[in-house]
Amino acid sequence: MPGLSEEDILGLWRLRSLLHELKSSLFEALSRGEKCVLKLVVGSSEVSAIDAACSSIVRACHEHLKICKLEREGLKDLPMHLSPVMPMTAEQFDGSELKLFLSKLGLGYDVLLFLDSIEEVMHLSAESQMDPDFAARIDLVQARTA
Repeated sequence: MPGLSEEDILGLWRLRSLLHELKSSLFEALSRGEKCVLKLVVGSSEVSAIDAACSSIVRACHEHLKICKLEREGLKDLPMHLSPVMPMTAEQFDGSELKLFLSKLGLGYDVLLFLDSIEEVMHLSAESQMDPDFAARIDLVQARTA
């Protein structure tokens, strides 16, 4: 990637690795149907797709650090899985400015989660909060932009 230092490239590689790990972990938890907490960090539809995607990624990283702290302190009672959710469907992503922007950073479908990939789970969020027997509590975290 032209114009990026080795440190920038390493940081992007680490971000890509984290996003891949978060997405994989989330889908593994869904497939197992385990009792857990799923946090879906959703970008706002009221700002540009690039701003919404960036804010959801940054907020997901922040949430990940909070989960790591809970683990370290022994305060986490249920497994927690999270992922940023891009503010569009995979079809809308094709040919979009967001795809071009993220592609330049080395981020693509393999590490990103889209609304249509998780829509069914998102709709169960309210039910998961009220039913104690629900397999997973689903928290929708709205990423804010300045």
